Amino acid sequence: MKNVLFSNSLIEGNNRILKQCYLKDKKLTKEELPNYIAESIKEYNYEKPHYPHKIYTPDEIYNYPKLTD
Repeated sequence: MKNVLFSNSLIEGNNRILKQCYLKDKKLTKEELPNYIAESIKEYNYEKPHYPHKIYTPDEIYNYPKLTD
């Protein structure tokens, strides 16, 4: 593993959150799944504040980095 130049842990973390928080115990058809995932991502990025960002959503932090000061 000395020659590894990247890590996919950020993506794996998001996949884990999607599976544990949004998809766990859901009974969705393959037609419903794409829309449900799109809505889950929208909620995760634009509506719910995240603990590391205090009261801000990931989208707010990305678009207004000064909020972290």
